[in-house]
Amino acid sequence: MPHGLSHNVIRRIAALCLLALLCSPLAGFSTQAGRPQSLDAEAYQIQAAYHHDLAVLYLKNGEIEKGLAEARQILKPQIPPELEEAVAMSMSILSDKLASVSRFDQAQALLDDTFKVIVQVVNRVRILQLKSRLYLQAGENDKAIETWKRAEELKARIRSEN
Repeated sequence: MPHGLSHNVIRRIAALCLLALLCSPLAGFSTQAGRPQSLDAEAYQIQAAYHHDLAVLYLKNGEIEKGLAEARQILKPQIPPELEEAVAMSMSILSDKLASVSRFDQAQALLDDTFKVIVQVVNRVRILQLKSRLYLQAGENDKAIETWKRAEELKARIRSEN
């Protein structure tokens, strides 16, 4: 790309940001200002980072089912609220990798599983926006529009609550 960063560079930056979020307790930082993170959240972060990295490696190696199995391990334990955003970002990266090899249905299924366990409305909006973008990439424009509208309805709910 002559103007701006390439798609791969942007992905790498996003992955590094995710890794920084997931590993921040190891460096002595808390994910919430002024509040120490619980040991359970720290353990979850370490495990999630492990499964995310392994999922990425499997997907890069073309081992889609193994990559999906690792990604779903991130979703199995209850996600600490302060880590939902990092989990949404992780699933974004993994679903992008699936879409890059035309595995749109599997990427959508992964985001559906994520949507089921994510509680915070702002993160649910992000997941719906990701789903919409994937539908658009797959050429399913009507589903993309429908899903984007659902995301906008949730956004409106956030605004009305504030």
